[in-house]
Amino acid sequence: VGMEAFAAAGEGIGSVYAAAKGMRTNPTPPANVTPSPSITSAPTTDGATGDAITLTANNGTVVVWGMNSAGTVSVYQGNTEPLDAAGNFTNAPQFPIVPDTICPFAYQVIKAGATTSGTWTFGSSNWNATGLSHSAKDLCTMPPRPVTS
Repeated sequence: VGMEAFAAAGEGIGSVYAAAKGMRTNPTPPANVTPSPSITSAPTTDGATGDAITLTANNGTVVVWGMNSAGTVSVYQGNTEPLDAAGNFTNAPQFPIVPDTICPFAYQVIKAGATTSGTWTFGSSNWNATGLSHSAKDLCTMPPRPVTS
């Protein structure tokens, strides 16, 4: 029996194989399966301190994204470090301490280059503001230090 018949009979892993070659649909989960939580708003402050995460020109930081068991997403800021004239860290920022109740799923390196104007604020300023650069990495486990270049 092919996957098409298997899916048509409502069998399989959530009945996601509705057509040949692995075409996916988004079926309604069975009654005994709780759907994944949805993010209703993005975090705007550091989950540990409650402080705004800000950067000014020629500085950068690392932010770890995580989720608690209730599905609430939060972010945690590492230290802010200066950038050299080429926009590279003079000292790489260190990861923040993330509480044991949080499962980290990504980290983001944010740099505010020389052309950044004023103060950039995480969660409220434009991500594509002049002078800003971002790189994000998905996580399975926390590495010993962030990749900064």
